[in-house]
Amino acid sequence: MAKWLRLSLILSLALNAILIAGLFWGRNCVRTMYFKLAALNAQTEVKLMEHILKELESGDPNRIESLNIFLKRNIKQGKETAATWEKVSSK
Repeated sequence: MAKWLRLSLILSLALNAILIAGLFWGRNCVRTMYFKLAALNAQTEVKLMEHILKELESGDPNRIESLNIFLKRNIKQGKETAATWEKVSSK
């Protein structure tokens, strides 16, 4: 009987060690993905700002008006998206 108890204890400890290792590995994967997404987001924002600056520097009234419409539409969509995420996060 003691042999079975010792075996189940060893098996339980081994499974717990595997579970803990899996949790740390999963946490590291999530953090890595989060940092990659943050980097991509920053790169996207830089590209957008470069595009806006290029359009403004062009001096073409049609391009500037198009940019104005683009920015107004994106601001509206951004506010709607932020409101949606705020609702989801408060649940």
